[in-house]
Amino acid sequence: MHEETELKLRIPEGAAGSLRRSPVLSALKQRRGFRRTLLTVYYDTPSLSLAKQGVSLRVRHMGSRKVQAVKLASGGGGGAVVRRPEFETEIEGDRPEIARITDADLRRLVTEAAGAEPLAPAFVSEFGRTVWPVKLAESEIEVSLDQGEIRAGDDRAVPVSELELELKSGRPDRLIELALELGKSLPLSVERHSKAERGFKLLTGRTDAPLRSTPVELDPGASLGDAFRALARNCLLHLGGNEAAVRAGQAEGIHQMRVAARRLRALLGCFRDLIAPAVAEDLKGELRWLMAALEPARDLDVFIAETLEPIVERQGQDDGLDALFTAARRAAQHARERALASIAGPRYTQFLLRVDLWLASGGWVAPGADVAAPVRPLAQQMLRRRFRRLVRIGHGHEVLSVEELHLIRIEGKKMRYAAEFFRSLYSRKLARRYLARLSALQDRLGTLNDAVTGRSLIEELLPEAGLEPASAARVLGLVTGWQAARIHAGLTAFPGEWDRFRQLRPFWSRG
Repeated sequence: MHEETELKLRIPEGAAGSLRRSPVLSALKQRRGFRRTLLTVYYDTPSLSLAKQGVSLRVRHMGSRKVQAVKLASGGGGGAVVRRPEFETEIEGDRPEIARITDADLRRLVTEAAGAEPLAPAFVSEFGRTVWPVKLAESEIEVSLDQGEIRAGDDRAVPVSELELELKSGRPDRLIELALELGKSLPLSVERHSKAERGFKLLTGRTDAPLRSTPVELDPGASLGDAFRALARNCLLHLGGNEAAVRAGQAEGIHQMRVAARRLRALLGCFRDLIAPAVAEDLKGELRWLMAALEPARDLDVFIAETLEPIVERQGQDDGLDALFTAARRAAQHARERALASIAGPRYTQFLLRVDLWLASGGWVAPGADVAAPVRPLAQQMLRRRFRRLVRIGHGHEVLSVEELHLIRIEGKKMRYAAEFFRSLYSRKLARRYLARLSALQDRLGTLNDAVTGRSLIEELLPEAGLEPASAARVLGLVTGWQAARIHAGLTAFPGEWDRFRQLRPFWSRG
């Protein structure tokens, strides 16, 4: 068994010719490319017990040769480069031969996962593969262009058009460097799912659900460098894990991508003294661009769900509201299309790959920064600083304006993200209680902010609704009245929420 190290990129079918003419490929390839057709049958039990254990079992037909392969799930680290355990062996028949798996642990894993169920073909991939051996500095890389399809049954198929960069020897970060160079002239995007994963999704009809952030378990003795890399990759996993949901038009996917971008921006603030200034500026600029691309769709989705839908439900049939509803849904659809275009474009892909390269190569570290120092002192310092700033802004909260409460909301987010980043270094019970109270405070402020944002949206949408002046004035009154009531409720409830938050002793003050 060996571990394959690869980076997959989607490439439009029409761009294959441009790839073949790429000056980057021409300069680095060691010899002319060669093409072959690959037919691969993936096997599993009727209950898909192998897939549930993160195992894929396939038989690939390459002319007269038949190669059995067992692959294990990579586990996902947030980066574009994937390392995946793989075991291959030639077999004589068309069906898997479990006894030919010479690795005892892997053979036992497959046997136990299958249990008493029979193995049967689950789906098939068939594609033409063109391979170019490439050398970049000291590293040897196999560049493969795969074009074909994955089929499940007689009536379900998805196209395959991807570029696979597999490391044969050398440094994994060279894969990212090569992808960055190719992406300067080709419309590439990171492919986060293997063919096996796409095949099982096709077979089951499963769609990608929006992905929420997951906690990071930092070792108490972790260094600053190890902690930053782990937290940054967690943010990237959160970001990339929602791309498919955005492509599917799911509103929550857009929201979670925005949260992931905010978390990454907050992380830069926590470690700002360690990050090279040029890297920090690049990251901040790209995150501002990405959040601006996602924000309109999110704001419109919230406006529809939390303002228009409740009003329509209460008012019943109303031509003016129906026209506004139609205009809002049309605007939301256009905003989602713009958001999708942004993450499908080369700027987003180049951004992800640059971050990945900085993390892999250490290029993110500022000159003279001691990234080997322990993370715990920085965590303590950052949590105290964020807390003091939040409390200072919240002083006199009983009489704060909506605008001042917005500042508390922003500082509260920074406080919450810092607490989430470093929570594993402290008592889990105390951190969980503190975060729950901080989240309740944020939810209250978020509802207030949504109501304020809705006021500006109604002014943008009314002209698009095409209403007569009298009807437009009546609808405006309904919506602004609803928003005013929500704002009043938020302002009234906030002081109590703040007091409950302040009653909790910070979890980092207890050791």
